[in-house]
Amino acid sequence: MPDYLESLERGERKSAIIVLWVAVILLAFIELMLIGLVFGPDDDRPKNRPDQFWPMIGIMAFFGVFLFICSLMLYRLRQGTLSSNGVTILPGWLIQFFGLVLLAGAVVIGRDGNLLLAIGTVPTGLAMVFVNRLIRQEKMPAAPQSIDDEPQQSDQ
Repeated sequence: MPDYLESLERGERKSAIIVLWVAVILLAFIELMLIGLVFGPDDDRPKNRPDQFWPMIGIMAFFGVFLFICSLMLYRLRQGTLSSNGVTILPGWLIQFFGLVLLAGAVVIGRDGNLLLAIGTVPTGLAMVFVNRLIRQEKMPAAPQSIDDEPQQSDQ
């Protein structure tokens, strides 16, 4: 079985939890600051200026997505649970979605003239899009339900 399917060591898991706590706190602070900036009491706030309102909402959504993902990973690591595929912490559909976003970004970057960066981005995006297929190909007979569980070896 490949190394990436092995369970996490306790030290690595605790380090990841600490880093994710810092990220969640920082992202929550940024979100609160943006909410205060947009919806504050001043008359010159973006809520009163349509040309600034929707871009600010987009920025808030951008940071909100990262806050959600970091919070989900933190929750899963603290609980010691895996997603329904039994291998990853994040759900496969979320990884695939961001793979599609990465591929779309590669197209935009390539169109704007940075072809080398676009070509280098495509393999990562494709790997993210096809992550569920890779997991199914491993044909794990009994996927672990917890990060602490050891994966079972097949007798094939």
